Amino acid sequence: MSKFKSFLYRFLYPACLIFTVFSLIFYIASASLSSDAETVSYAYMMIAAIVYSAVLALISLILRTDKPAAIKVLIHYLLVLATVIIILLIAGETFQFSSRVWIVVIYTAVYAAVAIPYLIVHYRKKRAESDTAEYKSKFKGK
Repeated sequence: MSKFKSFLYRFLYPACLIFTVFSLIFYIASASLSSDAETVSYAYMMIAAIVYSAVLALISLILRTDKPAAIKVLIHYLLVLATVIIILLIAGETFQFSSRVWIVVIYTAVYAAVAIPYLIVHYRKKRAESDTAEYKSKFKGK
């Protein structure tokens, strides 16, 4: 696969998907908010969304490494959590401290609800593959 195709599949496509999801969220949020004084401008939200989407796509590359699955998921969680906290700090007075804490708690609960079943299935599948693999002696022929 060419380097350009690899770049498209590993970075640009996930960034575009994440950007689309955030665009929809912003459309819904801006439609539901009535006061212009309390909302961030549309252009600023779109720029922030594309930057955040690119960062999330880069962070997601960790999941494609050869590290153990639990390590990859833990690193991914911590990096995305850091971006969520940075966004909440940038938002400033938009969210009260208690709201920020609840956002982090909800994010952690949702991430755990997805990551734990993923890891269970991954390790069961890996164990089943190793159980069915034919034994090869490491000492034979030495």
